[in-house]
Amino acid sequence: MEVSATLKITKADGLGTQGNREIVTDTFVDFLKQQGMKEFHVWTVDIPADARYFQTLGAIGITTNRPAFIRSAIIEAK
Repeated sequence: MEVSATLKITKADGLGTQGNREIVTDTFVDFLKQQGMKEFHVWTVDIPADARYFQTLGAIGITTNRPAFIRSAIIEAK
């Protein structure tokens, strides 16, 4: 996987990527964690269901244009 190779070459221990649910899946995240990725962040997530999805995958940071709205949606879902 190209992302894994890039993380190794650059000695990065984390990933920041666009919040695309078709690409950033549990399989994708699990594979990268097995390859040494310690954390990941997603951007720009403005839909509450997407934010909750990435949170369940373990995203450390979620960048959004609607921080209060997304924060309250995540808190309500707990």
